[in-house]
Amino acid sequence: MVRTEGGNMYDCLKDLNDIPQGYGDHKVVLMVRDPWTLYAYWDIHNPPELSIREDLNKSGRTVVKTILRVYEVNDNENDPIVVTDVDLNNFANNWYINHIDPGKQWMVDIGILCSNGDFKTIVRSNMVKTPSNKMSGICSDEWKCPEELYYKMFAVAGGYDIGKSSMELIELIETHLREWRSSGGVSSRISSGMSLIIQGDKK
Repeated sequence: MVRTEGGNMYDCLKDLNDIPQGYGDHKVVLMVRDPWTLYAYWDIHNPPELSIREDLNKSGRTVVKTILRVYEVNDNENDPIVVTDVDLNNFANNWYINHIDPGKQWMVDIGILCSNGDFKTIVRSNMVKTPSNKMSGICSDEWKCPEELYYKMFAVAGGYDIGKSSMELIELIETHLREWRSSGGVSSRISSGMSLIIQGDKK
């Protein structure tokens, strides 16, 4: 329960109700959640949107709805590719954009769509880039390991025995650890730590 000095719970609830729905920033912010998902949130001024709607109506175009338009941005930022449109209701002020391609640049517009297909931007977001969903192609000598060590690590991880039961796999890892430690391939400190993990799995 939240309390204010000299007040009570009802005062706190009243304060929470006084929090504004927006702050008049008139902007849309685009963020990356993961390689396949974007997140947008916005705060739109009413006057600019109403003014745009009036101008469209005066020009004989029929306003259909307000949408969030998603663009893929290539080399030419001034000529982005429309990927999808999201219908917005009057209460939405944020949106998750799913099924996005990794490793590409993106931005969004919030704008007004007309019945003839014309689109008028109210506000445009920043540009973001989704990360790749693949292993990095950058190799550094600092992280290289001998081929023999790689195959030992692969074996310890159970790479040669996919399909074995958990107990069989644990026994196999213990065997590999003992052999690896006796050969000097792993320090006793690392081996002890891994053994504790294995013992915990047996319980």
